[in-house]
Amino acid sequence: MTAQEVIKKFMASLDTTNLSGTNALDEAVRACSNFDSIQAVINQMISDCRSSSSANSFLKNYCGIDLDNDDTGAITGSDAGGANSKNADDIIPEVGLFADDFNSNSFTTHGVTFRLNTSYNSLDNNQKLMWRAFYTWWADSALDLIETSYGSNYNFGNNNITVSFNYDSSYLASTPYTYNYNGDCTPTGLKISLAYYSNISNQNVSGFDNSSKQTYLDRVIAHELTHSAMAANIKYFYDMPIIITEGMAELTHGIDDTRKSDIQKLAGDSSLLSQALRLSTNYNYVYGINAPDYAGGYMLLRYLAKQSSDNRYNGDNNNNDDTDNTDNTNDTVSSSQTFTESNDTYTNTKAFKKLSALNGDDYIYNKATFVTINGGAGNDTVASYGDYTSINGGAGVDSIYSYSGYATTIKGGAGNDNITLG
Repeated sequence: MTAQEVIKKFMASLDTTNLSGTNALDEAVRACSNFDSIQAVINQMISDCRSSSSANSFLKNYCGIDLDNDDTGAITGSDAGGANSKNADDIIPEVGLFADDFNSNSFTTHGVTFRLNTSYNSLDNNQKLMWRAFYTWWADSALDLIETSYGSNYNFGNNNITVSFNYDSSYLASTPYTYNYNGDCTPTGLKISLAYYSNISNQNVSGFDNSSKQTYLDRVIAHELTHSAMAANIKYFYDMPIIITEGMAELTHGIDDTRKSDIQKLAGDSSLLSQALRLSTNYNYVYGINAPDYAGGYMLLRYLAKQSSDNRYNGDNNNNDDTDNTDNTNDTVSSSQTFTESNDTYTNTKAFKKLSALNGDDYIYNKATFVTINGGAGNDTVASYGDYTSINGGAGVDSIYSYSGYATTIKGGAGNDNITLG
């Protein structure tokens, strides 16, 4: 499974679930990886960041992010395993002649009607230039990229999007939507701020502003239309943590070049990364980081994609000592772990480990290979994603869940046990 396929599975789960918030994310994480929750992904990512030898080592080996090349880090690009590098100029392709005679108030592409909130003739020359570029290239190419990134059915349905221009300096662009308490969301608009895009260069088809020198407008539009597409497809989109909504929008076009400083700072300090990855529907604040939800959310999704793909991490120092258990070879042999007599909760990430529970009602989550688990007495819950694992429920009414693909041995032991094979 490629990194992009991981994200496609993640998004497909969000598209079809009736759950909301972190519950929906937990389900999506289980659908595309061996992690059991979004918080488990975050915890492991922070741990891996803390133990890495450098920020660049963490980014390259654990997230698949390379800040030293021209690829933007988009999920369709070469850094994420794609066939071609996606640089800043070609991530949103501008192909064909500019429609300099287009003067309509609306147009339709991909089943979506984009409509000005005013008449074309009332626009100034800069706004007319943007509207014609939006018609000629940006809308169609951005929607193509979103569908390519997340699946052929990842679209708006038949919605109307009202395009408007204003001078709100709190954003480059924004995407309003309406929602009801049944969880349904409808994208309604695309607002472009003239505080940053009032002097678009007619020599740059990507939408570069000569004055503000902000991110190319074509990439900003792809970011915003990703929000709209997610709102149209994901039930309870409004309950989604900001690091996911902003991280996914950044993943569409990649931000290795535009948010390089934030990414390096977060990758070099696990404490800052932890602050940036709080699961909140409000924007996070991290001192010294310009946009923690954007950079942190993007890094989180690249980490999830990398760690759950077939091209996983193979050792920070390339010494064949794979202590993070992301493949089945050269793993460090870990010691035994014996629990207490109380109700214990334990998550194991080390291969070749022997786990022995005692008399409590224990919860054991295992994602490593070649592990032996003995539930002991008590009503235990064992969930294992590791291959070549041996599980003995022991006495008590146990619930055993095995999602292994290879040669796991399961014994329920005494008691009326429930065994589920995934």
